Amino acid sequence: MSDCSAGYDPTRWSSIRTGETRYRIGVIDGPNMSNMHRRDRSIYGGASIGDLQGFVQSFGESIGVETVHLVSNHEGDIIEWIHENADDLDGFLINPAGLTFTGEPTKWALADSNKPYIEVHFRNVVAGKAMAPLGEERRFVFTTAAKGEVMGFAQYSYTSALLALVWVLDDPDLSGELSLGQIC
Repeated sequence: MSDCSAGYDPTRWSSIRTGETRYRIGVIDGPNMSNMHRRDRSIYGGASIGDLQGFVQSFGESIGVETVHLVSNHEGDIIEWIHENADDLDGFLINPAGLTFTGEPTKWALADSNKPYIEVHFRNVVAGKAMAPLGEERRFVFTTAAKGEVMGFAQYSYTSALLALVWVLDDPDLSGELSLGQIC
């Protein structure tokens, strides 16, 4: 991440918010993300999960958001963390990683929290070789209850998702379905 963040100036983001409330957002990285520094360098660039967390935390601070991070390879631990922390958080970002197609219990824990969440992926998980090993069409579990999904932009997937979640929290019109009349 250090190479990616060399030109990063947090002060330039201070006016991008539509509100002023300071939020606490839970950022969850699921199975295999703890090993991202050893994964395909053409996708992950050799960055560690700690590098990614620091990048997201710095961006969050620049827009008035505190991020609270969890990295786990165990779905039960993720569910327990959501249950234990939901009352103290305003929303969630989740990279379900290895749970993308199987994480129904985690999705329900997020939905039951009554807090908005956005699904995020470091890489574009539906492009080319990302889906090739799966062999069959698979259903994205988390997308069905998420406010949105951001993928394919490496560490910027996380900052984009964080900003989108803050806009959802800042703007009550984004918490429901928008009509064309509300947009125009």
